[in-house]
Amino acid sequence: MFGAWFRNACIMADYYAFPVWIVVTHFLNMLFILFLARSGHEVLSACPKFYWNDHCTPGREWLRLTKKRFSADPATPWSSLEEEDSWSPVIALPGRKNLGIGRHWHFMSIQFWILNGAVYIAMLFASGYYRTIVPTTWAIFPDALRAIGDYLQLRLPPAQPGLPFNAAQQLAYFAVIFLLAPLQILTGAAMSPAVIGRFPGYAQLFGGKQRARSLHFIGLCLFAGFIVMHTVMVIINGLPNLWTVMVLGHREHPPYTDQGLAVAIGLTGLFGILLLNVVATLVSLRYRRFVQRSLGIVVDPFERLLSRAFISRQHYAWPTSPRTTGSTAIPHPTTTTGPWLRTVSASTASKSPAWSSIRSA
Repeated sequence: MFGAWFRNACIMADYYAFPVWIVVTHFLNMLFILFLARSGHEVLSACPKFYWNDHCTPGREWLRLTKKRFSADPATPWSSLEEEDSWSPVIALPGRKNLGIGRHWHFMSIQFWILNGAVYIAMLFASGYYRTIVPTTWAIFPDALRAIGDYLQLRLPPAQPGLPFNAAQQLAYFAVIFLLAPLQILTGAAMSPAVIGRFPGYAQLFGGKQRARSLHFIGLCLFAGFIVMHTVMVIINGLPNLWTVMVLGHREHPPYTDQGLAVAIGLTGLFGILLLNVVATLVSLRYRRFVQRSLGIVVDPFERLLSRAFISRQHYAWPTSPRTTGSTAIPHPTTTTGPWLRTVSASTASKSPAWSSIRSA
């Protein structure tokens, strides 16, 4: 059975033809997605809870990635500053409660990821290679189900006539490129206070900022699942043949068919991605202000363009309770768009370390 898998995989790998621009954008995509995922974890560590609407009270989150628990009881005041966790630099960029630098890495990476994706899609249609990704018939859905059935029965489904992928692969690539990736960009923008301030109705397209945040996290999980399955499929479809095609493209003459060269270049590229992440983490933790200013060279121009081109239309109220003398209203710690406020006495609020840090800021 496995011998048949390998022979079929070799035939498929011989058919593949990956242009140079696919090889390059594929490599850059790995780099920027890893930066985005790790810096996104740093942003997530500041409030590791997920809600379905902007007016949910503490304790009603649908997912909590922290051991800390808070309630809506005003007896003990607290703020979102107390919710922040310190996550390991192994999973977060840079980790250790560096939200500001993490956001800078995230905003820098997303710009290059979008640029890389735009080049990929432009070349996809300019070269005509889109025919291998974009479905052209509704028959792809039943064909994809049959292909999935073959996988479940430990059989390698054949490629579609005239295409390098089977129906399940083509449908998965199309969904990730043209549905999941745009959804991540759109939901990410719906979490930005600058965007919401200038376009208050935009976040409501997703049901509010908190729902957009939840959808963004689910999208990250789907991306992670796709990457795992994509890697498994590469292994199943035949190594080192498919690896050679993915790294060097498809050519009829050496050195483009040299498997040893492909393995060396591919492993060097993966090591380079890992090394860049290690260096970015260490430098960010050691020279925080330098990294913030350096990343700001890329991040700040876009933010200035947004702030100058559009005027903020969002207004915040800071009311005091009309029934309690000397009381102070504290905004809900997990939502910035909801009206829910907790009112506590000023003497009680002054005892909260987080509230004291807010007053002194």
